[in-house]
Order: sequence, then C-alpha cells, then structure tokens
Amino acid sequence: MDYIVRDDEIFMLEVNTTPGMTSNSFVPKMVRAMGGTLREVLTKIIDNKLN
Repeated sequence: MDYIVRDDEIFMLEVNTTPGMTSNSFVPKMVRAMGGTLREVLTKIIDNKLN
C-alpha cells in the first residue's frame, strides 16, 4: 500500500496488487544486477521477520 502521513493523519494513495513483481520493475532489475534472484531476497526478508 502506498500512503502518506501528514501530522497524525494517514492518507491512503493506492493499493498495488503486485508491487515490484514484474520483470520490468526496478527491484527485480536491481536484484539481478547484484547477481541474486528475487526469490532469494524475499526469502531473506521473510526469514528475518520470522526470527
């Protein structure tokens, strides 16, 4: 979800159903440029949050 916070109020901008998950998106391109895969990065994020 994209949102902004102004003072103590939250304003919803939009809900992205597949944010950054297409092959043309910046995040997958950056991960590939670093020599990794999106699966590896997402797995690390999930593992980090579970531990």
